[in-house]
Amino acid sequence: MLINFNVMKRYFAVIIILLALIESSCNKMDSTYRDFLKDGPITYTEKVDSVRAYAGRERMLLTWNPITDPRVTKVVISWSSGSGSIEVPITSEKDTLTLIEGLEEGNYVFDLYTYDAADNRSVKAEVVGRVHGDVYESGLILRSVSQMTLTGNTLRIRFRPMEGVEGYDSEEVTYISSVDGQEKTILRKAGIDPELIIEDFSGEEFTHRSIYKPQVLSPDLFYSVSATVNIFADPAELEYTNPVFTPILADPSVIRDPLTGYFYAYGTEDRWPNGTNQIVPIVRSQDLVNWSYVGNAFSTKPAWKSSGGVWAPDIAYVNGKYHLYYSMSVWGDEDPGIGVAVADYPAGPFSDYGKMFLSSEIDVPNSIDPFYYEDGGKKYLFWGSFSSLPTQGTYGVELSENGRSVKDMSQKFKIAAGDWEAVNIFKKNGYYYFFGSKGGCCDGASSTYRVLVARSTNLLGPYLDRNGNDIANRGNGTLVLQRNAQYAGPGHNAPIMTDNNGDDWMLYHAIDVNNPVINNVNQRVLMLDKVHWDAQGWPLVNNGYPSFESMLKPVF
Repeated sequence: MLINFNVMKRYFAVIIILLALIESSCNKMDSTYRDFLKDGPITYTEKVDSVRAYAGRERMLLTWNPITDPRVTKVVISWSSGSGSIEVPITSEKDTLTLIEGLEEGNYVFDLYTYDAADNRSVKAEVVGRVHGDVYESGLILRSVSQMTLTGNTLRIRFRPMEGVEGYDSEEVTYISSVDGQEKTILRKAGIDPELIIEDFSGEEFTHRSIYKPQVLSPDLFYSVSATVNIFADPAELEYTNPVFTPILADPSVIRDPLTGYFYAYGTEDRWPNGTNQIVPIVRSQDLVNWSYVGNAFSTKPAWKSSGGVWAPDIAYVNGKYHLYYSMSVWGDEDPGIGVAVADYPAGPFSDYGKMFLSSEIDVPNSIDPFYYEDGGKKYLFWGSFSSLPTQGTYGVELSENGRSVKDMSQKFKIAAGDWEAVNIFKKNGYYYFFGSKGGCCDGASSTYRVLVARSTNLLGPYLDRNGNDIANRGNGTLVLQRNAQYAGPGHNAPIMTDNNGDDWMLYHAIDVNNPVINNVNQRVLMLDKVHWDAQGWPLVNNGYPSFESMLKPVF
């Protein structure tokens, strides 16, 4: 047997080095352990257990199980990475809660430690909670009245169900008593028969509002807007049922005339069932519900593009005149573009100012679906539609002072990926909300169109969905409206309108699955639904689906 002594030497050298390292490590561990124990062993106090957080109005109630460790003298609570803190004295096992005041609305993580007189502390306990305020309260739903009957001085009021509405606690009703002529207020708790009987009613109206208690131990109540109801009014006058306009008003845009108070809505060029070709039909309404036909924005198509329909108009009031931004395109168009027309009045006549840009000129494929927005004294145009090409997406660019041309095409900026179209931006409570549509708009009853949202604190983005994902990347966005069994393809919403009660309303188009296509034209009817906002400030249109039953009308 041959032995390679050089190899053996190397093996022995490696073993000696390893033994030296182990000895050194052990010496270091001994030193660390001695340092650790130099002031004696660590003493821990009892940890705060079963912490609960209950939302209040700009404050938070925290509760925990009784602390049985007699050494504990206080609980120290901190939040916002230690920028805020309080100390809660513990004198007995009955000290199991505290109310933290002066908090801004939002989400919080609270860290809790117990301490003894020698400043020994427990391991950390943690609880997450949400503090409510004006944002939460502005999104609360007012319970609607479905039926009223008056017999003598006995008024019977039946309210619509509120099952599944989180935090709903009771209904407050105020009326004038027939006994002494004084104002009287009564509460109807949730879960009781929806019919309220008032036996001493007088007059013609009552006022009611809905009361919310976010959690069972929440220290505060929150209130919806109030509504005054005339008992002799026809309930049908207070309600509406979708659709709000037929036969077609696709890709709607809406504006309110400040002089007359009328709402004017504009739609994509379409051939109606009566055979007429509507080149941007215009309709008007006083309440967003009852619409009447006005005419067309154009008597003839704009001539700056040889072929194409006038699609997805966007109406805006710029420098004292009505500007109608529009797309010119055909299906599969390799070079669609955007133009602008101007009028003194919302009903027109509109004078075409021609092309603003083609897709090839601004290097954004499928340049359609314009949307105008003014912010900080600057005018912007946003646009974009579906594409998988390298420069795809929804973009924005600053406009010239007159709003009819682009200031510098090279300064465009991207805010969403090419799986979005129909951008519409709405500002609320410090956020810019990007509403847009995805899916197929125009496949009759099989249409998959739907509305999603993201938001930003800056108009120029980035826009993030509820999960914190940037919509400049494909596949992101938070769903707010999708099809149901009655209506397919809800989408391409108009600018959100706010009524006199502070409620927000969305107009959009959808396709009735029972009447989807006539003469090869999708029957995209005009729809209206209320936008609800949750405690975190995220919207939901109706209950996430188009409404088809009677709903309370906007108040204007």
